[in-house]
Amino acid sequence: MEATLKQSELSQNLEPNTLQQEALNTVHSALKCSEDAINDVNDVRDKGYMKYGCQHYRRRCRIRAPCCGEVFDCRHCHNEAMNNIKVDTAKRHDIPRHEVQQVNLVLQIVICSLCGTEQETSKKQYHCEGCGICRYACPLCSKSVCDMSKVWEKFDMEIASTPMPEPYQNKMVSILCNDCGAKSNVQFHIVAQKCPNCKSYNTRQMRG
Repeated sequence: MEATLKQSELSQNLEPNTLQQEALNTVHSALKCSEDAINDVNDVRDKGYMKYGCQHYRRRCRIRAPCCGEVFDCRHCHNEAMNNIKVDTAKRHDIPRHEVQQVNLVLQIVICSLCGTEQETSKKQYHCEGCGICRYACPLCSKSVCDMSKVWEKFDMEIASTPMPEPYQNKMVSILCNDCGAKSNVQFHIVAQKCPNCKSYNTRQMRG
């Protein structure tokens, strides 16, 4: 009798834990289904985003070349393929894009009026006068791509609160401003050097 009572008490103690575990399993299963559903929705929503296209353009379409009837991601892909050394010399050709008389469907609507290239708006690029082409970050001329005045104000405060050690307090250096192109002699600071002409900190040290 005593053994039966102990077994009953043990069953009563285990039962809540079993129910809790079953409840947790149910919650986990529901969360997993919900997560899978969200992922499915995201996959459908993002289908084609930065996945289709080629190395030249990111867009969800392909073109059929009017000259040969072949399908390519863009005219550059066509020209590269049709001018490959494996192609018979007599059959090599480019898409005659300058002979287009009518456009039936616009595939890319953002074209830079300065350099005439198609642009992808998600990169938020701009036309760089120094390079002559559109970029979102220019490794050639290093000019600021947006209004940096708020950042320069933070540099001002940082420099004001960071005095240089005495041996460097009167040290002068020559700098070149990447934004305005001015060359100047300014006081050296470990944080940055400010252009006295345009007040930009987008500068580089030339000597000193």
